[in-house]
Amino acid sequence: MKWLKGIFIALGILGMICLGGYIVYNVAYAIGETTGYDRGYSVGEGVGYNSGKQAGYDMGKADGYTLGEQEGYDEGYSSGKTDGYDEGYGSGRTDGYEEGVAASLGHGYTL
Repeated sequence: MKWLKGIFIALGILGMICLGGYIVYNVAYAIGETTGYDRGYSVGEGVGYNSGKQAGYDMGKADGYTLGEQEGYDEGYSSGKTDGYDEGYGSGRTDGYEEGVAASLGHGYTL
């Protein structure tokens, strides 16, 4: 019987050691997971921001500049043409009318 009591005591001690190891493992795992997540997030955020900024700058520098230059040219050409036409038509019409009135001396139409 003495040997049976020794076996149960040994199994109890072994069970306590396993339970303690399991608890320590879970606590260490949780701490490591949290620490790894925090470090990985901050490093990944910095790398992602810098690479995205560089890629956007490189793409924007070529495409954005070219597209912006073309759009600005088209818009400037269109509005300049419209403004020039309106101003030229208005002043030409006024000048032509005044010249026509002066040539006809105010007596109807003269060819």
